Amino acid sequence: MAPSEEFTQQELNNSQFRFQPGDVYAPNDLTMEELRARRNNRRPVKDAFDVLGINPITQYKNFNLLSDYVTSMGRIMHSRETGLRPVNQRRIAKAIRRAVGIGFLPSTHRHPEILKNMEINMNNKLGKPQRR
Repeated sequence: MAPSEEFTQQELNNSQFRFQPGDVYAPNDLTMEELRARRNNRRPVKDAFDVLGINPITQYKNFNLLSDYVTSMGRIMHSRETGLRPVNQRRIAKAIRRAVGIGFLPSTHRHPEILKNMEINMNNKLGKPQRR
């Protein structure tokens, strides 16, 4: 390796990719070109909320928007899935928790009437009396 192509300690510390023990990698992965390419593959600085100029916390009444960031089981999606910056991920999570607390967004993955019917069916199968 030529002296101009050696890594400086600062470049190694600033690289986004970390090799773990047991990782398989090719010699090409250690070249300066790959290091520069990985440096350019960072996450975007702006996400949809920044581009539109919307504060996610103020959108706690917007059911359609919040339901895009909630799984079918009613859990808040991870930032890897949403693609939001950490600040906006925390804000959308807070808005979702607000909406659940107020009652705009269901806290369970199914409607309460469906859950009640399921409970009645289970009680009928087990021979337990119905609760009212």
